[in-house]
Amino acid sequence: MPTKIFSEELRWQEEIADSVESGVPYVWRILVMRIRAVLMLGLMLLSFITVVLMPSVFGGERVAVSQTVLMASEQEPVSPPQAEAERLFQQGMQQYQQGNRSFARF
Repeated sequence: MPTKIFSEELRWQEEIADSVESGVPYVWRILVMRIRAVLMLGLMLLSFITVVLMPSVFGGERVAVSQTVLMASEQEPVSPPQAEAERLFQQGMQQYQQGNRSFARF
């Protein structure tokens, strides 16, 4: 535990020395970092509110994810009909078997 406190003290001394060398007071650097952090959190909160909680503000309707998936699956089929799939499978098997026979001739 004492080494952690000692290393923390060294880190603070290095930061203060860096601020003295750069000519910017240490207090101003801390203040700018905190203001920047608050602005970033505010921006993230604002984007969360506008996208998730109030999408109707931008003209969109709030639709559940399951309804969106259901609407997308109604518009276009995910897989071909069973008869078409069976026909394609049989055609592929025939081509595979013909390929094996022609390979066996050599």
